[in-house]
Amino acid sequence: MIHFLRGLLLVLLLAGPSTAQTVDVPASQKPACEEAPDDQYGYVRTRAIQVGGSPMYGAARQRRYLDVLVGPERQPVTYRRRGQDRAPDGTILDAYEVTHAGLEKPIILFLDWYHYTPPRLPRGFSCSAPFNLGVPPVDPFQESRQLRVVAIAQAAAAEISPITAGVEGKPPSVAIYDGFRLLGLAARAAAAKGKTIDPEVTPADLERIGMVVLVYPFPCQERLLPTAGVGIHGQNGAMLPREQNQALSPEQLARILPGVTIPSGAKAFAYQIGRVRPNDTVIASYMEDGCDVIGNIVRLPFRQTPVKAIDTPTPEPQKNVTGPTTVFLQAIVDLEGRLQDPVYIGGPTELEAAARETIRRWRAEPARFNGTPVATGVVLQVRFGNF
Repeated sequence: MIHFLRGLLLVLLLAGPSTAQTVDVPASQKPACEEAPDDQYGYVRTRAIQVGGSPMYGAARQRRYLDVLVGPERQPVTYRRRGQDRAPDGTILDAYEVTHAGLEKPIILFLDWYHYTPPRLPRGFSCSAPFNLGVPPVDPFQESRQLRVVAIAQAAAAEISPITAGVEGKPPSVAIYDGFRLLGLAARAAAAKGKTIDPEVTPADLERIGMVVLVYPFPCQERLLPTAGVGIHGQNGAMLPREQNQALSPEQLARILPGVTIPSGAKAFAYQIGRVRPNDTVIASYMEDGCDVIGNIVRLPFRQTPVKAIDTPTPEPQKNVTGPTTVFLQAIVDLEGRLQDPVYIGGPTELEAAARETIRRWRAEPARFNGTPVATGVVLQVRFGNF
């Protein structure tokens, strides 16, 4: 079974002490959270509490987890982030000093936001409510690295066509080369010269460029309306700032879009973000009115369809799996719907290899903007055993 998750959130980590909220629950009632099966859970580095979320989301998820903890007799809990530590595999952990009435000295709990397994209660604690920490969204930092890896690996074989937008019944007015496509073009050009691109090092020409937007002259009866510029407005109406106010020069375009034929009269503008966003509206501007250009502009909305699972064969039966268990991976759905460059997020490490092998057989409908596929990061759940 497969689940695709995606999202974006800005998190601010507050360094001061916090007090968990409690509710008046009879002591005889079972906690709303599942207790860990061993005494080491949360107390040692090798058994850190995996809340997931990455640096983008992890701080909020850690606080959400800790805010639910109470003492064994419902005592309010206070906690303070003591600093960072490391697990034996090098994973950065956060160490929290936790205390409540009745403890002789504070307890140190280790939390991990780079991995995720449904969290449980450390021994000696109860909870005031369920944790409600579902599968974390895509880690955007990891996704950025994965997109670079996949773009470079597929550059030679993949068709690199732009994302387009236009007025119905007319040729496209705008063509967008997102970061994935720009890097693919750069990798293809490098390969033609017998060179390779390191996915960890951004090519110099693309250091400050996330995507390029081309605006074509607008066909109106028997003439073409000359291009003036372009703007991208978000759902809230705010305009996305361009990397530079002037159109890219022909020399710049030759380096950034190698092998792409630029129509006469078209202008190109660079943006720092790597792709157009859902619900964005591109506004192409022209030197004069005519046909569908009113007030010297034409508005071109972008319609997004998300990733959709098509074929997700179940994993092969595994020895020593006595009950339902899940492995979590983050991968890229490429332009053809294949799952690429999976990264382990959580679950039993002994099933990681089997999970990777399983998703090699999975297929999905890629995310699309105006019908054009875009490479996208997803979080996968590979479930073993009987659910």
